[in-house]
Amino acid sequence: MKIICVLILTAATPSLFRLTDMDWRAVTNTLLLGLSTSSIAIPVGLVLARLCLYSGVVPRVLWLSCLCLVFVPLFMQVSAWDSAFGKLGWLINVQLFNGTLANSWAPAIWIHAMAAVPQVALIVWFGLWKSGRAFEDQASLDADQHSVFWHVTLPRILPLIGISIVWIMASCAREIAVTDIYRIGTIAEQIYLGYSLGEFEQPLRDSGGTTVVSIAIGIIWIMACCALILMAFQKYVDRYLRSDDVSVRNQQPASAWQNLTGLILIAIIVLIPAANLLIRASKHVVLVDGSPVPQYSLANLMSVVSNVPQEFATELQWSFLIAAVSSVMILTLAIAISWMAIESSAWQLLLMISFAICCSLPGPLIGTGLLQIRNGLEIGTVNWLFDRTIFAPVIANLVFCWPMGCIPVWMILHNTASDSLEHAKTDGVSSVARLLRIVLAGNFVACCGCLLIVFAICFGELSASQLVVPPGMDTLPRRMLGMLHSGVDDTTAGLTIVTVFFILAICGCGWTLVRLNRTDNGQ
Repeated sequence: MKIICVLILTAATPSLFRLTDMDWRAVTNTLLLGLSTSSIAIPVGLVLARLCLYSGVVPRVLWLSCLCLVFVPLFMQVSAWDSAFGKLGWLINVQLFNGTLANSWAPAIWIHAMAAVPQVALIVWFGLWKSGRAFEDQASLDADQHSVFWHVTLPRILPLIGISIVWIMASCAREIAVTDIYRIGTIAEQIYLGYSLGEFEQPLRDSGGTTVVSIAIGIIWIMACCALILMAFQKYVDRYLRSDDVSVRNQQPASAWQNLTGLILIAIIVLIPAANLLIRASKHVVLVDGSPVPQYSLANLMSVVSNVPQEFATELQWSFLIAAVSSVMILTLAIAISWMAIESSAWQLLLMISFAICCSLPGPLIGTGLLQIRNGLEIGTVNWLFDRTIFAPVIANLVFCWPMGCIPVWMILHNTASDSLEHAKTDGVSSVARLLRIVLAGNFVACCGCLLIVFAICFGELSASQLVVPPGMDTLPRRMLGMLHSGVDDTTAGLTIVTVFFILAICGCGWTLVRLNRTDNGQ
């Protein structure tokens, strides 16, 4: 695999000279956004991960908050923060926010960082919670807790920090929810603008496809780097999560200053954005002596929230249908490929490559790629599928959300009792029979939980599917992106509140089923 990645990088190097100045500007903006986001998300995520290791109410609430925020779509984060310092935000009259901060890089970096912090925290927390403690226990005999962390623990989790940085860079390169609102010309945004200007209406062979080819070169680089990082992560798992000294850490009670730090972080990542939405949804304008005067009332908040199901019924139905079909397809493919990857190293390599590719592809590139296929084939049946059915949004959803669907399925299948599988294999039971009778039968509840989680992720997908939604259909994320361009009003804030509660409720049910399955299996 390393040889393949090196060959890919070597072959792509001469093609870098074909990039135009605009392409290089997009690459530079993407790197700058990713590095700026990482400079905030990595240290805050490390602090969060370490605080979550302690016992107590605050660390537990902090851990649950990070888990919930992982499933909140990025455009919901935009709505939550833009409702404060955006065009119609409740801080619009503050001099610092009045037309200055709202039109700069600062909100884009901040929103991406707030979305990345819980992801970094959970990645690092997983490594800290289930890493071997032998070296740390030995070092603690001669040094204090902080010295042990800086000189022993931190070097052992550096691969996880590297993975977090790559994940942040990939997210900044493939999402448009933030960059489209704040006009940051990243790779994904350049593709989306090309779609908006009609550059991809003709087949690739007719239009030349300079932009697509140039962006594909950058994707090849990102894909190879992601594959190298994944191999480093695999070695990390083999070394620290399967060794004999692996054991779950004993949780110690959090001190007063640790609880205070946790409360501050909870306020920043949860309470403030939630308060922004509640304040904005309760704001309405009344006429006093013929002049509009803004006021805040609980009645307006309840009114906009209660009107969401009726006002956006069509968008909710299409989003639900697309997410349902996409999640079933993702779960089915993830189970089949993950099982074959467990059985065969060749399939494991294929799984890693598909994971790296899907992590590297910007959402608009997936959408424009499907449009190129549709325009290039010019077949009546294909045109009907793209123009009259949910075929294209489902495929876009499948490709974009594939990584998030693979991760839980792989972990569930990989944790299946190996003794039962070995006995069945020795008795001559076929691979399909072992999958059905042992793996799926023993993890049926967990698979149902994964289906709900993947459904919630697909429900909030925006960057890829919005370009290929057929005429006459509209999804909730696509509708919200259009509303966000005009600023977050009370209706947009109310829609965000309802959607966040819906997504978190689905994810909560899925997580409960996964935990219930682990309890039944004695894990």
